[in-house]
Amino acid sequence: MTEDDKKHMAAAIAMAEQCEPKSARVPRVGAIIAVGGIVIGQAHRGSGKPDDDDHAEKLALAGVQDKKELPRATLYHWRGTAFVPG
Repeated sequence: MTEDDKKHMAAAIAMAEQCEPKSARVPRVGAIIAVGGIVIGQAHRGSGKPDDDDHAEKLALAGVQDKKELPRATLYHWRGTAFVPG
């Protein structure tokens, strides 16, 4: 595992922590797409608002400006457990 791998995995975890799941069954998910040390796409699962529960990977892919970079890219993905009080 390289230093870039560690950096991007930490960023995926941080993205997952930004999730606001609609229910306890919905996991917190973060995704980073990178080519070497450069992040070309990133996202977390929905905000918890109605109709805003797209998958992090889908959102990260949609955010990639130059899709020609994808064959060289690595996806860093974190799926954590959700906690919804109440």
